[in-house]
Amino acid sequence: MTSNLIVLFKNSIGDTLVRECSGLLGESAQSISSSMDAIIPSILSAMIMKGNTDQGVGSLLDFISGNGLNEASFNASGNEELITKGSVVLNYLYGNHLSPVIDSISAAGGLKTSSSSSLLKMVAPLVLGFFGRFVKENSLSSSGAKDLLVAQNDLIKQNIPASISELLAYPNVSSSPASSTTNSEMMTYNPPTGISKFLPWIVLLLASLGLFYFLQKGCNTTIQPEKMPPTETRDTI
Repeated sequence: MTSNLIVLFKNSIGDTLVRECSGLLGESAQSISSSMDAIIPSILSAMIMKGNTDQGVGSLLDFISGNGLNEASFNASGNEELITKGSVVLNYLYGNHLSPVIDSISAAGGLKTSSSSSLLKMVAPLVLGFFGRFVKENSLSSSGAKDLLVAQNDLIKQNIPASISELLAYPNVSSSPASSTTNSEMMTYNPPTGISKFLPWIVLLLASLGLFYFLQKGCNTTIQPEKMPPTETRDTI
């Protein structure tokens, strides 16, 4: 059975993060909770798009360990370091799409844009750190980590805000290798031009002429009767 990373992450932080962020940002707990429901699948979707190949997930895990995200934790008394790491994480995940993502999270939870930005910066490194620890604790290979991520596809599609899904073109990511489109499958058909479009007919005509010649030759060949040896004649007395 596939592990549900959305539920596992929520269970790992409990209600503490929602309650503390509500106080820090001056937003209602309900708004924070609703925003979290949009943020977690949005972050995981970007992680999948980064790590849906063995090489990609290897780079993702290197980024997590290289930025010390495995040890990332929320501290109610001060989160300057977490927010700093969050800025790096968000730029890595979203690049030029970051501003529209922040706006979408604000709309999903009814948060101020500044609150949405701060919440994203605090949650993003926690999600990546949680994934890195999960992979390490379960001794997953790069292929296993990739499969774990991609297996979240259907769960994410059910929870990610439509605006972010469209922004990231997330529906193009497939959890089934059979449904992914390869370069060979994307090749377009070019109709034959010039003499090439008559080539099949020429070949067919030549084959017909050859068959006709063979049959005519066979019909004109007569069977020569076998010559009988001369009969010996004897003189009669």
